[in-house]
Parts: sequence; structure tokens; C-alpha cells
Amino acid sequence: MEGRALRYLLDTHAVLWSVEDDPRLGARARDALLGCSAADIALSAISLFEIAMLQAKERIQLSMPLADYLG
Repeated sequence: MEGRALRYLLDTHAVLWSVEDDPRLGARARDALLGCSAADIALSAISLFEIAMLQAKERIQLSMPLADYLG
């Protein structure tokens, strides 16, 4: 299969920290993500599941509805 190579596979923390604009996401990582397109970034299904479980157990509070993360 030819095409564009994926640049980043984000783990659960990177997804949360980037979407929530959390300062724990380092400046280099933030700059790298801002400098690429959505096609360059992938999320693991397990990361979305982990976010849903963390939110259901009230271990995290999201700034947007859970469905927006999963959609």
C-alpha cells in the first residue's frame, strides 16, 4: 500500500493532554502535533476505551462530552 506514512501514534496521556491543553504535554510534543495534519496522527482504540473508563470511574474530568472523544 502506497501513501503517506503515519507520523505519530498517541498514547492515552498524549491524547488527553493535547485535547485538554494540559501543560504536562511538553512543548516539543505540542509543537510537533500542531505542525502536522490529522492524517499524520493515529489513536489506538484502547486509548479511547481507557478514556471512557477513566471518565466513568470519575478519575478524570473532561472539558467536552465523552462522545466527542469517541466520535
